[in-house]
Amino acid sequence: MSHEIRTPVNSIVGFINLLKTTQLDEQKRTYFLEIIEKSSLRLLNTISNIIDISKIETKQVTILKREFDLVETIKECEILFKESALSKGISLRINYPNNHLIINTDKTKLESIIHNLLINAIKFTDSGEVLLELHKDPDKIYIIVKDTGIGIDEELIDKLFDRFYQVETGYTKKYEGTGLGLSIVKEYLNMLNGKISVKSKKGEGSTFIVEIPNIEITKNPKTEISRTNKNKKTNEFTQTKTILIAEDDESSYLYLFNLLAKEKIKIKRAVNGKEAVDICVKENIDLVLMDIKMPIKNGIEATQEIHKHKPHLPIIMQTAFAYPEDKEKALSAGCVEYVTKPIPAEFILEVLWKWLKK
Repeated sequence: MSHEIRTPVNSIVGFINLLKTTQLDEQKRTYFLEIIEKSSLRLLNTISNIIDISKIETKQVTILKREFDLVETIKECEILFKESALSKGISLRINYPNNHLIINTDKTKLESIIHNLLINAIKFTDSGEVLLELHKDPDKIYIIVKDTGIGIDEELIDKLFDRFYQVETGYTKKYEGTGLGLSIVKEYLNMLNGKISVKSKKGEGSTFIVEIPNIEITKNPKTEISRTNKNKKTNEFTQTKTILIAEDDESSYLYLFNLLAKEKIKIKRAVNGKEAVDICVKENIDLVLMDIKMPIKNGIEATQEIHKHKPHLPIIMQTAFAYPEDKEKALSAGCVEYVTKPIPAEFILEVLWKWLKK
């Protein structure tokens, strides 16, 4: 565990120092920045897994069911993991039979299951592709992650879901990881009354098949317009929109400001919850990016207060709190979306585009 934390930290600190103290050409600078980004994501994944397994062991995990579109979740996975696949020279494909599949289960747990399987599949695949598929029958929903990676010896498959177990061990280990991802997957599936099976052959790739009960809800979801289908009039459209960023952390605000400035969106800022309420009440705001933890009034309180005056104003909660109970509080307060820091640029732009078009 110490190795899995110190290794990415060493890369982050080391390459930041090189960027500060060394004259670099643009190609080398870009390469160093990519290493820092990958190391940061690796560190984040390690810490998230440690926290998740600790909550499981101390029985602090609760199931919070709500209705959501599983197809949209699958599409979001493509956005989140496409770049990491491309950086290894492999492709990430998704396949789903329906335009929508509304189910009622714990979205956060199911997302964690899919994310952990995709992380593993991409990590152990050096050529070819990773495929994410969604199927259903009257009784079950199947989520399949298939790769063309290194594969697993048949006699080792039963051990894959043991905590801290890794196919590779010792100082010659090629692939990083804590050996916690698949054990978290199995624990969460037990909570969701699901199960997982594996088909694999050494050198020929692996297929992980998740089964959960079919808890489909019959609904006619509204058609959502994706930002990926935007036309030449996009900038004209976004120039007419004003977003309030309610964020007291300067670096987090600067990230969002610079990201949105490229989209020609008008931006206002509030540094605490009270200021966010005052701006929304007095001015014409089209959308709010709300941090959950702020001075004077927190994001939950501010959201509730804003909706007393403007009940239809879309508020997106963006926060470093990643637990399901925090997400449920935000959605219950009236937020339309809940995104967890660090927020990938393409993902936050997709979410903003969706709600601005609405």
